[in-house]
Amino acid sequence: LLVQGKISKKSRYGVSAYVNVNNPSLFTATTFKDALEQIGIAVEGEVSLGTLPKKSTRLGTYYSEPLSSIISEANKPSDNFVAEQLLKTVGAQQLGVPGSTEKGLKVLQAFLEELGIPSSAYVLENGSGLSRSNRISPQHIVTLLTYMYENFEVRYEYLASLAIAGVDGTL
Repeated sequence: LLVQGKISKKSRYGVSAYVNVNNPSLFTATTFKDALEQIGIAVEGEVSLGTLPKKSTRLGTYYSEPLSSIISEANKPSDNFVAEQLLKTVGAQQLGVPGSTEKGLKVLQAFLEELGIPSSAYVLENGSGLSRSNRISPQHIVTLLTYMYENFEVRYEYLASLAIAGVDGTL
């Protein structure tokens, strides 16, 4: 969420802050219910998460930005929330829905194994990199970066997603 406002009515300067949503699915469903009620559509019951009933009807489809744009959104400002969601999405794509950190880490582990980085050489607990338990050597980071640079299919999009010191993003 982007929260914006002013410190006081007389202030010329606004204040903005990004706030991560802890449960995006529940937040989206609650917001959707509120929006329906605001335009006069009655909604019975409370919002809850569960399994989609087989007799459900699709209301709409949302197509995201291209993956290269989303990766840039994660890398340039170092957005840990987006990084975590990418990990969960990779898990869902490769191992089935719903996506989860555990599934994403399994896919990541298999990828690192392909690069010659054994699972005994690192510890990963999440996709954001914020866990104090996450550990990987600088040499293994270089291995990953070298792969990304030498892989023509992803090189240019990946390089474009990285922050440029003094120009954009964060380092």
